[in-house]
Amino acid sequence: MSKWDGVIICSPLSSTCVVDWAAVTTGLAVLVALGVGVTPVLRDRWHRQRQAKMVARIAVGEVALMEHRLRVAGGSIAMYGGNVNHWTHQEIGKLIAQVSADGVTTLIPHVHSLPRYLEQRLAKCIGLLKAFERSLTKGEKTRPYETVRMHVEHNYYIGLADSLKELRQDLCKWSKEDFEDLTSAIETGVTDANLRAVDEMARYQSANPPSWNQRADPTEVDPKSVTSHQPPLRSRWICRAWSKVSGLF
Repeated sequence: MSKWDGVIICSPLSSTCVVDWAAVTTGLAVLVALGVGVTPVLRDRWHRQRQAKMVARIAVGEVALMEHRLRVAGGSIAMYGGNVNHWTHQEIGKLIAQVSADGVTTLIPHVHSLPRYLEQRLAKCIGLLKAFERSLTKGEKTRPYETVRMHVEHNYYIGLADSLKELRQDLCKWSKEDFEDLTSAIETGVTDANLRAVDEMARYQSANPPSWNQRADPTEVDPKSVTSHQPPLRSRWICRAWSKVSGLF
């Protein structure tokens, strides 16, 4: 027999069967106390989660910018087969100077609100970006008309850009932000960087024409090199005088 059967069969209840209102009141008081104590905690957690996602959405833009700059720098190197001139090297330096860990370290105070996989990805990228910043302090300096090999740098830039892309994908997934394809922007960036380098080279050459050694083909002979190996004027005069004297005999 179920309890409801017992209630129905035994109804109406006797005068001694009464509700224990004290117990009910105590139970309600406990529920209210739990609600009063738990609600602020849940509300605070919800606000912190919302704030962390807002910071993550901002970081997505920063990460996208750094990835774009690295891929444009790598594309500029690849355009010339890994050997870039002074002006292209300068443009690459301007691009990679915009890559910094500051764009993602803003997420560190919100790490308790991040899922475990995102926390690990963030820690990895911050470490890579810090190492990249240190490598910039030892950047190679070039001079006009000088060519420098950058095959290793190309691989380094593209590898770091790939890591940033993975972080950007995870941030977009967690914060429900749209993932932007940078392919078109990268192609435009490479073209613009090349045009800026060409313009700078033309501007420099108009004010500082290259010397013969800088503009001549290696197979060409410098006319100055012919006279540079001739004897001094006094010696040439002596030689001519001696030839005239010797012709008398």
